Amino acid sequence: MHEILVVEDDPALRHLLQMTLELEGFAVTTAATGPDAVAQATSHHPAVMLLDLELPGLDGWGVIHALDARQVTPPVVLVTGSERRGIRAAARQRGVPVVGKPFAIDDVLAAVERRLYDDQE
Repeated sequence: MHEILVVEDDPALRHLLQMTLELEGFAVTTAATGPDAVAQATSHHPAVMLLDLELPGLDGWGVIHALDARQVTPPVVLVTGSERRGIRAAARQRGVPVVGKPFAIDDVLAAVERRLYDDQE
């Protein structure tokens, strides 16, 4: 069973993602802040991390950099409502898919499946 780390500061959205992924057969760990995400990823080594960019304590890019420094780098799917210029370009440069908020849950599931498949090649 693949473990997914859902990092989202909105409790309702975090719960929705957790429940949906669990119904799809994934084990799910959650985090609400950037520092918690780093701790959870370091201890659980998830197969994929769904990562919001705008988090308290440490933003999504900070989480990625902190995990890179620890040599813990799960495949990431960015989930963001931010319209800031350059986010998609920066994500593409790193090979990180982006799912925009609001999203269709099928888009999130498809992105998770692609990251799982990409990681196994």
